[in-house]
Amino acid sequence: MVYQFFVCLEIAWNGIKERFSNKLVIREYFLRTLLVTLTVALAVSVPTISPFIGLIGSLCFSTLGLIIPAFIELITFWEEGFGTGYYRIWKNVLVIVFGVMALLFGSYTSILDIVALYKP
Repeated sequence: MVYQFFVCLEIAWNGIKERFSNKLVIREYFLRTLLVTLTVALAVSVPTISPFIGLIGSLCFSTLGLIIPAFIELITFWEEGFGTGYYRIWKNVLVIVFGVMALLFGSYTSILDIVALYKP
């Protein structure tokens, strides 16, 4: 078994394998080839990837690292209470505000960098 591109392939393959009844191995290799080809095409089409990494980082860090965990903690402790002086609410509101600011400012500066890179 080849272990290159394993996680992405498993996610995509588990989503579509029920649609096929025969020749699953051939179709899985075709999906792997398609995903790798799309990745290479993206890498070739974008000569400087660093501004895009900044954009993806600002989107993912703020959303997955700050905003969503704060919402999950609020939902988790909804029935139990939020502590003395509602400190969990205040803490999570501050984290969410900081996350939204990181999302907005990080995305804005990354988009400006991308535009400046491709501006003639």
